[in-house]
Amino acid sequence: MRSRSLLLLLLATCVGLLCITHTASARFTAVQNITQIIHSFGYPCGDDHVLTPSGFHVSVQRMKHASASPVVFLQHGILDSAMTWAMNLPSESLAFLLYDTGFEVWVGNDRGSTYSEPLNPETEAYWDFTVDDLALVDLPAVLEYVLQQ
Repeated sequence: MRSRSLLLLLLATCVGLLCITHTASARFTAVQNITQIIHSFGYPCGDDHVLTPSGFHVSVQRMKHASASPVVFLQHGILDSAMTWAMNLPSESLAFLLYDTGFEVWVGNDRGSTYSEPLNPETEAYWDFTVDDLALVDLPAVLEYVLQQ
């Protein structure tokens, strides 16, 4: 009985994932990056890379309006990426909602995330940082970069 319940749960999860994928539309796939997904919904998006004082490269994406707009910066949490701000439909994703409201939207990525430096995650150097480094070194460098643009 237990194995049957587990199988039903697994099946329900798979069906749920297929429904979510279908609901979110065939506009994007798991292999697209955040910039491609934003573009797939018809929004502008550019990639920038920031070199932090400790030598790491982190990426930021920018959804820029043609005219001057107030700026908002979104930073994901631990073990996440900027994708968190644009992975749902535009009517459900904060990055799109803010852009549609008139903001120029910047989304940041931590080092160690999918969209950070081109180091090999199999090396120790890739993981040679602490949460303090994210808050005290990387984030100020990224915010300074955004403010200079």
